[in-house]
Amino acid sequence: MVSIIADSKDYISDNFTNYAPLQTDVLSDDSESICIRIDPGRPVEKRYLNGTRVGVTDFSLYCKSASKATAINQLWDYINGLDLIKFPLTDNLSITTEPQTEPHFISKSENNEVIYAASFRTWYEYNGRQ
Repeated sequence: MVSIIADSKDYISDNFTNYAPLQTDVLSDDSESICIRIDPGRPVEKRYLNGTRVGVTDFSLYCKSASKATAINQLWDYINGLDLIKFPLTDNLSITTEPQTEPHFISKSENNEVIYAASFRTWYEYNGRQ
């Protein structure tokens, strides 16, 4: 199985204007926070004798903010910027990402910070041996 989360995080950090640093798996304690995480489920991967692998996996982006509009607008930037565009993550790994959900409400904290998320399906192609 090819792990794409670290390279996806780097791509999003480098190619989008993020209102907070992008983290993996958890949101920070700060009022403004963004994280990416692999969704639970069974990813699908086919392996070939030449070392090529193709697969599908899902991930979500979570945005926490004191402003509902800030969180939702950031997620729309990701949705619009990642929609069915094939791009390389590394020299051997390329992905195509399809948004699966619109920004949707997750929770609100006692101090009125809100968390919204959007989910993505990702097809990947890895050309080489791991």
